[in-house]
Amino acid sequence: MIKKIIISLFAIVLLAFNLYAEKKVFFEKNTSIVNKKDEKISPLEKLGIEIVSLRLTAYGKLIDLRYKVIDEHRASIIFNPKVKPYLLDPRTGYKYYIPNTPKVGSLRSYGTPIKNRVYFMLFGNNGSLKKGSIINIAIGDTVIENLVIE
Repeated sequence: MIKKIIISLFAIVLLAFNLYAEKKVFFEKNTSIVNKKDEKISPLEKLGIEIVSLRLTAYGKLIDLRYKVIDEHRASIIFNPKVKPYLLDPRTGYKYYIPNTPKVGSLRSYGTPIKNRVYFMLFGNNGSLKKGSIINIAIGDTVIENLVIE
């Protein structure tokens, strides 16, 4: 009987220690994230990318965004099919989305991002955006502002 009580107490102590250790690690991870949020980082750094070009293509019916992955982990949000990036014209408030064609699918890169590789997104354009237009790009909760179409 005493042996069972000692084993039960030992198990409870181990369980309590394990829960304490998990909370401590969780707290330490959260504090490092909070510290990173306090730092001022640009939207491009937050997404882990560098804009290579933003151009009109297909006789002005598409806008071709080319970007280079700098940080694979941060850039992974861009490659998530659930995230729907769009261009925003600050003058009109009009949003330009990525077309989803029946045979090809969404006109953007998917998969696992690789550092220093250039990827693309093609946004539909009704002809209102021209060379020299200033636009914003929204990806998830991040907005890259004041980009000029080449």
